Amino acid sequence: MDLEAEGIEAPIGDMYWADIVARDKATGKTVVIENQYNNTDHSHLGQMITYGADLDADIGVWISYGIKEPHAKAVKWLNDMAAGRKAFFLLEVELIKIGNSPYAPVFTTIVEPANWKQTIKKEKASISKSDQDLLYEEFWKSLSDWVDMNSPASGERAKKRPPRQGNYYRLYAGSDGWVSLRVNANKGPNLKVETIKHKDTAWLEAIESCKDGIERAVDAKIETFKTEPDPDFLVGFTVEKGDCPIADRDRWSSYIEWLAPRALSAWRILSLSATEIKKMYGNSESVANSGK
Repeated sequence: MDLEAEGIEAPIGDMYWADIVARDKATGKTVVIENQYNNTDHSHLGQMITYGADLDADIGVWISYGIKEPHAKAVKWLNDMAAGRKAFFLLEVELIKIGNSPYAPVFTTIVEPANWKQTIKKEKASISKSDQDLLYEEFWKSLSDWVDMNSPASGERAKKRPPRQGNYYRLYAGSDGWVSLRVNANKGPNLKVETIKHKDTAWLEAIESCKDGIERAVDAKIETFKTEPDPDFLVGFTVEKGDCPIADRDRWSSYIEWLAPRALSAWRILSLSATEIKKMYGNSESVANSGK
């Protein structure tokens, strides 16, 4: 599988976080990955199943460096019960070192669905865009056009992912952050704007200290959190709007009018340094003059 990460410590409801949520670039399938830094146990098996169920994931992956036989049997049983509708993997990881080279991880597949390689080969050979994928692509194209018309001067334009099939879209801010726009058909359905920043704790602290001012700027309540235990990525803030079925084309203009301005505001904030955030959003007067 050629995976693209969609979330690190991705929130599951109000109480849990999935280690990694990814999407297979070839098939569009959602993958939930549960990492365990010791021998397999019942808790992490349950976490993989719980997070996968919440996200309606197509594939569950459990990684550990010590595989116990009962847990390997449990994952095999999940595959037998799923009968091809879902897929579950159990991988063992170990670190190796050759000469003076740095340690590197090596993954060994302990359990995978029966005939998995043949199944993947057939899927890749027969991939075509579904009606839902085409709908997403058309929606993101409409939103992309809105961003082009309403972005700042050309030198400050947001770098966008080309409109594509799939339920998310991104605006990039430099090399270390992006705004993720998402249509979630399974929860509500809803629209979501989320900012991700790479290795910048000071930036996240500035977001948290100026939360009230930023909420006024994006016209929505926000939440901030770190992607513990992985410090590489920080979630700056998220805003969501419910009751937004993507199939209702008549409401697309209202969706875009809600989603796009907030995404651009989030992108502008993401492009600022911690010092600039505190200066612009640290008091009511500066927020009133900053615009949306």
